[in-house]
Amino acid sequence: MRLKAETHRTTRRSVKTLSTTLLPFLIAFTLALNGCSLLPSQLEKIAGIAGTPNAFSSVATATVAPPSQSTAALVKERSKLRVGIRFDAPPLASVNADGKLEGMDVDITREFARRWLGSPDNVEFVQTTSASAPRMIERREVDFALGGLVETKAASAHADFGLTYMYDGEAVLVRTGSYADFPSLARRNVTYIDLPSTNALSDAQISNNITVTLQSAPSYAAAIRQLRDAQTDAVVGRWRRLRTEAGRDPALTVLTLFQREPVAIMLPRNDSDWSALVNITLSALVADGTFASIYKKWFNQLPEPVYPLPNAIDIQLATLPDKITPHDALSRVRGSTSVRIGFIAQADPLATLDANGEVVGFEVDLCRELARRWFQNPSVAEFTAVPAGDVAGLLRSNAIDMAIGGMARTQANSRVMDFSSITYQSGVGIAVLETSTTNDVSTLNGKVVGSIQGKADADVLTAIARARNLKITTRPYAELETMIDALRNGEIDGVLADQAALIALARTAKDIRVLSERLNNLPIGIALARDDSTFKAFVNLTLQEFFTDGTYAFLYKKWFGTAPPDMDIWPGEATVQTVLIAPTGTPLATVTPVFSVLDTPVPIQIPPTPLPTPTPKK
Repeated sequence: MRLKAETHRTTRRSVKTLSTTLLPFLIAFTLALNGCSLLPSQLEKIAGIAGTPNAFSSVATATVAPPSQSTAALVKERSKLRVGIRFDAPPLASVNADGKLEGMDVDITREFARRWLGSPDNVEFVQTTSASAPRMIERREVDFALGGLVETKAASAHADFGLTYMYDGEAVLVRTGSYADFPSLARRNVTYIDLPSTNALSDAQISNNITVTLQSAPSYAAAIRQLRDAQTDAVVGRWRRLRTEAGRDPALTVLTLFQREPVAIMLPRNDSDWSALVNITLSALVADGTFASIYKKWFNQLPEPVYPLPNAIDIQLATLPDKITPHDALSRVRGSTSVRIGFIAQADPLATLDANGEVVGFEVDLCRELARRWFQNPSVAEFTAVPAGDVAGLLRSNAIDMAIGGMARTQANSRVMDFSSITYQSGVGIAVLETSTTNDVSTLNGKVVGSIQGKADADVLTAIARARNLKITTRPYAELETMIDALRNGEIDGVLADQAALIALARTAKDIRVLSERLNNLPIGIALARDDSTFKAFVNLTLQEFFTDGTYAFLYKKWFGTAPPDMDIWPGEATVQTVLIAPTGTPLATVTPVFSVLDTPVPIQIPPTPLPTPTPKK
């Protein structure tokens, strides 16, 4: 078994070397010979698709658009979408036996065309691959690309990505009830179809200190037959393929997922209006049930929760501008060796002023760590208090480089500013007295909950109570402080408010406890100027380092007292250096993550307008 494991590790290293050194050159050489992204054998195989209602072509024929021309203008000119899509990603996109392109992502694209251009047939599909899609997007050959495209670090240098609408990755399929967990597959037969799956399998064997016996199959269909006929104990492959099989056959179960990879629509850079149209439309598909229906059609099960942009607004293709003006915050940041950060002062625990007038908070620490990674000096992060209503204008005029303080990635905000990856997921939360037996919404049945008058918090709770057949009475109050008094006096059993604000309250008030259940989702991120994909990618790649090296978890626990939720991890390696310049002016190769600047907990004081009689925790 030791020899077998060592042979497998050697093979894996060889496969990795081939994929990272030779594969890009082989792809480029093949495309150069053929003049397109399809080999002759592939062209013959799919020739019949040209007669389908949604025609596709192997190469986009449009002249590359100038950087100032918006994607919306291109679509309006041709009255048709031109969409890059993989032909080898079932059940998202593939060519069926009749030579027709089909799949979940095909249906989503047609729905976009119907909503934007009046007909699902107003779309031309262009074949792409995971390797070629970023360059096609960068050259503006297609309006967007999809088909199971994973958001990777390398692709972020060439393309933006929309909302994550599902997850893929490497997973293991077994017969239902046969194995309890991955370690129980020790010394069992595992079938693989594609060599990349063996990489994740090898890592899992090492981390669990087990070995398995590998055997191959020429296709997913053959591997599934082996599993059903007990000729193998498990199949390792792409999660989307395996959960499709599990959805069709209750005798099969996905045992474990090795790595969770975010799947999103790939979008042109520096075109925030087009990104907003795609993301808001996708959010509408999620909200009205269209996305769930399409997903169930292809996976035979309901999707995992998909979080749309909240607070729906109307957006129309016809109203989008024809021109874009790319922004360039990175050049200013690099040239001045400073990062100017606007913050909303009353956003504890994300950003606020302490009793000494110092800016503190979770997002403040994130920004200081960004500055430290970029310049080896957290003090180059310059904080300025700004009104929330001025943020978009200040970003657009280049007066600030980014903004924090609970900046919500809503549909309306996405029309006037851009955002980093989500740094905190807020929403409507519930606070109760520490002595209360209430632990979730269901235990509020028959009780009274306070909410701030004029906000939609009560409507959110009422909808949930109705769906769960609960009777919960809501009572309006003018402000949070009054609600807390009512809670302490026994007039109400709980209070509704933004969960982050309640967490800040509970940190200073011993008698208040915040329930872990959040009633809705309000994604929070670092606000950035529109049409500035270079700086956004730079920020996001640094945040990715935080997610993977422990920085984010450290800061999250410091401010919220719990481990953070799982964050989307982009696979692959970045092609962009996330270190700008050292204080001496010498470019840096690496920066080792350390917590020396941040490991002393910041003493948190109550805001200038304190809540009634708070007692600071020791």
